Amino acid sequence: MKISSVLVVEDELFILDLYQEILTDEGLKVFTAKDGEEALEFFKAGKKVDVVLLDIMMPRLSGLNLLRAIAGDKKIRKPQIILLTNLPDKDVINHCYKLGACGIIMKSDITPDQLLPQIKTILETKKKQ
Repeated sequence: MKISSVLVVEDELFILDLYQEILTDEGLKVFTAKDGEEALEFFKAGKKVDVVLLDIMMPRLSGLNLLRAIAGDKKIRKPQIILLTNLPDKDVINHCYKLGACGIIMKSDITPDQLLPQIKTILETKKKQ
């Protein structure tokens, strides 16, 4: 899958800015949302992206609840959603997969320059399944 656009949904502004810079430097069109509500507004406005990097733990609307909203809205084109988290809760992560997430990146396990290769690896693995 060729990636040209990404929505990063992250409430930690330092991480949000860092990932935006890294992905933009790679030539991707990058959109950002500081929480699930901003991301949901993005989709309800009819905007589309190839990939969503989604933090699970956020104020106002969590990543889990955003996944539920996307899954339940037939008008939203379903992007590839990759969890971007440090949450080790297997039950929550498994529930996210059931709602449509295609992979997970543990923030603490990667350096910023490993972000895009990790995204590509997840999408290639998903494509082969």
